[in-house]
Amino acid sequence: MRHAIEFLLIGLLITTSAVAKEVDRPTPPDTTRYCTTQLGADSGLDYTQIVDVDRRGQVLGWGYFGEGVEVFLWDRKHGYKFIDELAHELEIPVKVAAFNDRGQIVSTRPIEPDGAFLRAVIWQQGKGLQFLEPAPGDDSSVAVDINKHGEVVGISGPYPDESSVGERSVIWDRHGRVTIIPAFPDSESGRPYAMNDAGQVIGGTYGSGEVRGYIWDRKSGLRVIDGSPHAINDHGHVVGTGSVNYSQHAIFWSDKTGVVDLGDLPGSIELSHAYDINNHRQIVGNATGPNGGEAVIWDSAGQIHNLNELLVRDEPDDEYLRMLSARTITDAGWITASGFDTRDRQRRTFLLTPTRPSPTGIYDCSRGK
Repeated sequence: MRHAIEFLLIGLLITTSAVAKEVDRPTPPDTTRYCTTQLGADSGLDYTQIVDVDRRGQVLGWGYFGEGVEVFLWDRKHGYKFIDELAHELEIPVKVAAFNDRGQIVSTRPIEPDGAFLRAVIWQQGKGLQFLEPAPGDDSSVAVDINKHGEVVGISGPYPDESSVGERSVIWDRHGRVTIIPAFPDSESGRPYAMNDAGQVIGGTYGSGEVRGYIWDRKSGLRVIDGSPHAINDHGHVVGTGSVNYSQHAIFWSDKTGVVDLGDLPGSIELSHAYDINNHRQIVGNATGPNGGEAVIWDSAGQIHNLNELLVRDEPDDEYLRMLSARTITDAGWITASGFDTRDRQRRTFLLTPTRPSPTGIYDCSRGK
């Protein structure tokens, strides 16, 4: 359910007949609204990117500082905590990937001064860095995700480049032992995108001019997912993007349902993406509506909502905020999103926290700001 490294998958088409349109189901009105907290503005960094949020509301992210990259943890009580052991030079083409509720963070570090070879690492407070070696015969390893058991999924292969030929999806157990995730017979390379606490991995394989999404676990092996998977929850539910009638649509996949078209905003141009799903089957992403890009959430009943219409705007500056894309959602409903202030249109990163009205019907975010 984590997101660390994102890849653009080209050429994935789902035929209309392969997509089951989700049936509209009546649902009671949802009174949840969201308070906004802008992250990064007071960090001292030139740019910030949020990677993950844990169940305690602790945020993992990175940002540019001078000629380097800094990694930080943030929460409401303590603010920003920078992790010096994960900082690196700007030219190294990797950044922090993900963390789990045990406080283990996975990232990637160079092992040569010129960054020629990379190593996946696990960092934990008081334990320093644990390096994860690539599969036999490979030069580099890159971390992508970690689950609550300390299992890490990532890439093993040559030094990462634009071709990606020769890359293999791998999983390290909590002792650092590496296992290669099988690829399809005609594949030239494979990359994982996320892993859940059950050890199921989603990703993509490349070969013969075709990119195929996959789901893998030790029991069922490798299976095709028609589309570009982005995230998986602990029930094995997958969300991502597929192509329906040559338009990109957010999709849901499970063993029971197969691929389901999640649809898009009313009056939109039929363009939507799903980026994360929690264990309550709430899904976040973005869609292009009549006014352009909008951050959206699909509730557990499958209904889509524009997050910009659910923000509590109880301070004057809140009126100018616009969310373009929602990236992650926790089981507690905490959402990370990217957006901007309409007065200067500068990109910003936000944490959205759910709130419900008081007995008098008033939403108040002042205590959380």
